[in-house]
Amino acid sequence: MMIVIAIIGVIASVALPSYNNYVKRAQISEAINFANLAKIHLVDYHIENGIFVPDYEHLSKRNTEIGLEPTSSYRTQYIEDLWVGSGGVRAISATNSAHVAILFKSTLFDPAKRRILFTIAKGPGGRYKMYCRDTGSLWWSGNQVAEKYVPKHCRGVNSASNP
Repeated sequence: MMIVIAIIGVIASVALPSYNNYVKRAQISEAINFANLAKIHLVDYHIENGIFVPDYEHLSKRNTEIGLEPTSSYRTQYIEDLWVGSGGVRAISATNSAHVAILFKSTLFDPAKRRILFTIAKGPGGRYKMYCRDTGSLWWSGNQVAEKYVPKHCRGVNSASNP
């Protein structure tokens, strides 16, 4: 009986961290879906107005100005808030990029690192691209979810070094 309990304990100690990582990745995937929705609105606004979003102090006003719902409208089981802006991305100007910030409710993430900052940037040839985990913003860089949970295809922009 003790051997069976020991085997179950070993299996659980291996399986539980793997399961938690799987759940974290699923939560990031949900955030990416919302960020893609925001990207559509940001790009449309940029095409019409020449900037991604006005830099209002009130976060919900930024959202509604570009056609999104107020920040709290994006609350789900995992997401607490979603807002757009241009002031948090340091080196890329508001005419060439914007960001989408998402705050997770999850207790699986470190409480100080339950945020993710996406950068939407207009690149060469007028193509728009979305990056996950912008590390160019000083405040955000140390307060985001770990890079290992973010899909490889959208990892990595440092807006402070990639104007």
